[in-house]
Amino acid sequence: MFSRRTRTAWRRPDWTGAFAPPPRRLLLAPSQVRVLDAASEGAPVAVAPPADPGAAPDDAAAALAAAAPLLAAERGRRIRIVVSDLWLRYSLIPVAAAASLADAELTALARGQMARQHPDTVAWPLRLALQGDALLAAVCRPDVLDGACALAANAGVRLAGVEPLFSCLWDGSRRMPPQRRDGWLLLDEPGLVMAAYAAAGAIVALHAARVDGDAAAAAASLLDRQAALLAVAAGEVRLFSCSARALALPAPWRVGAPLRC
Repeated sequence: MFSRRTRTAWRRPDWTGAFAPPPRRLLLAPSQVRVLDAASEGAPVAVAPPADPGAAPDDAAAALAAAAPLLAAERGRRIRIVVSDLWLRYSLIPVAAAASLADAELTALARGQMARQHPDTVAWPLRLALQGDALLAAVCRPDVLDGACALAANAGVRLAGVEPLFSCLWDGSRRMPPQRRDGWLLLDEPGLVMAAYAAAGAIVALHAARVDGDAAAAAASLLDRQAALLAVAAGEVRLFSCSARALALPAPWRVGAPLRC
C-alpha cells in the first residue's frame, strides 16, 4: 500500500471481485474517529463525538471505543481501517539493488534498522515497500493493530485491510497526474507532523516530529531541515490535516492542492 510493490501486509485484503465498489474507510486517530466514503472524495459519513480532552495524546483504547458504534452501523460493508501515524514508527533505508533481494533479506535489514532507531518496537508488526532505491519500513503498535482487527470482527464488517494514514495519503497522491505526484507532502495530526519529499514517483525523504504547541511552526521547521538536507528548494506543499485546519506556513512555503485519503 506504500507503493506498487508492498512486501508485507498487515491484513490480507478481502477480495470480492474487480467490479466491487471501493471500501469505505474508518479513520482511527486519538483526536478523531470518522467513516469516510471513498466514492465521494473522502466525504465523512459518520463522525464520533470529540475525544476526551483529558485523554493521553496517543490513547488507542479511547479511539477504539469511539469507533465501535460507527462500525456497527456499517455491518456487512467492506471497510478499510486507516490508523493514525502517532501509533507507528517509520524508517526509510537506502538499499543497493533492493529489487533483487529476497523478502527474508529485506525483512532482516528492516528489523535491524528499526532495532537501532526504535529499540522499543522490535516486536511490533512490520510492513515494507520499495521506494526506488530505498526500502520504506513501518511498524505499528500491536494493541492498535489487534484492536482494529477485533473491532471489525465484532462489528460484522468485511475488513479490506489496515493501513497507516501516511500510506493512505501516498497511495491517493499516486492517482494524480505524474507531474503532480512529486514534491513536498505534509501530514498534520494533533500531536504530530510528518513531512516527505517525492521524486520520480518514490519517497526519497520522510521525517516526523511530535508537536506540543504551534503545529505550523513545527511543520515549517521540519520542512526547512529536510529541504536543507536534500538541497531542494522550498515551495508548494500538499497538505492533509486531520482536523481540517489550515496551516499558515511561512514563505517561501505555500500550501497547494490537498492530499486525500
